[in-house]
Amino acid sequence: MEFTLAHIQAAEAKLDQPIQPNEFVLLRSDWSQTYGTDRYWTKSPFLSEAAAKWLVQERKVRGLGYDFSQESAGRTHQDLQDRIDSGEARPGEELVIHHAVLGAGLFHAECLRNIDQIASQRFNIVVAPLPLKGVEAAPARVLVIED
Repeated sequence: MEFTLAHIQAAEAKLDQPIQPNEFVLLRSDWSQTYGTDRYWTKSPFLSEAAAKWLVQERKVRGLGYDFSQESAGRTHQDLQDRIDSGEARPGEELVIHHAVLGAGLFHAECLRNIDQIASQRFNIVVAPLPLKGVEAAPARVLVIED
């Protein structure tokens, strides 16, 4: 399923107040419940490029977090690497959400678990990635602190 701009705006309308500048926005789909199954990577929901750009450019968020693996459904990391290795794709060209978010100097956390347990609309979040060098991503401990 693609989360479009209309989906994001409809979800925002349900909040007590609109998304504020510098907030870290979590997108909850409950897809993390499929983690460990074949479906998790191949059928994953994803955020549309228009929705990502709207959150970054219009709402001026500090970062985005998802309970799914970002980018188009069915595009596993190995599938993308195979396409790069065969010359069908260039590194980064298909990662439009990564470019929209990371390219704007913002934070991006994928494959989050247990965000369904967050009770508040507003909370503090700590994202602590491992300080790995020479890699494009790292595992992270993500903590939510509610009042």
